[in-house]
Amino acid sequence: MRTMITGGGRGLGRALVEECLRRGHRVATTVRDPSRADLGPDVTVVPMDVEDAESIRSAVELAVTALGGLDLLVNCAGANAKSYPDAEGTISIAGLTADPFLGIVRVNTVGPLLVAQAALPALRAAEAGRIVNVSSWLGSIGGTTAGWNYAYAASKAGLNMVTRILANELREDGIAVVAVNPGWVRTDMGGPRAELTPEASAAGIVTVAEELTPEGSGRFVDWNGAEHPW
Repeated sequence: MRTMITGGGRGLGRALVEECLRRGHRVATTVRDPSRADLGPDVTVVPMDVEDAESIRSAVELAVTALGGLDLLVNCAGANAKSYPDAEGTISIAGLTADPFLGIVRVNTVGPLLVAQAALPALRAAEAGRIVNVSSWLGSIGGTTAGWNYAYAASKAGLNMVTRILANELREDGIAVVAVNPGWVRTDMGGPRAELTPEASAAGIVTVAEELTPEGSGRFVDWNGAEHPW
């Protein structure tokens, strides 16, 4: 399987790269700074800024060329409050400010859609094109019970809607699209108290991707394949 993973330099993205390699995928991944991504000779590493449309187009073109096509796109690159120096501007209503909020939405909601847009010609040419958008349990509207983390939660809820609409639009092309909650993962973003290792989450997500069919398109599932409430 020819697989492109965004944000593969560290954390869950890196674990996804390593899991796909273990399963025999040909892998390309995007990072902001390739010089800091020591992923070995079996991975094509291309630079990409998920906030820049031209950077996205260039990265997808380089990845598709290196892989000789594309069967699976995994949108994993993301941002949360820790990605910004003025993090409080995205968390509580008292300190809310527009710029970091919009920055997180641009990375987590708009970015994956633009990556998918750039990858569509290659996915349409594949025998069974697939898109996996890495979402979050915090993007579940039905599961939201706390009053915090406005920007991240809203951006992932937006990504879920983007996934559903994209699945509807691409159904006639035979391209399956799914949003996956990776669980609470022990990364820089998830923190040291998180329940899941990146390796366990990645293994589940890749299984979801490999087993994805057009009939399962448009769903929101957990890393282990179980349905997650919207």
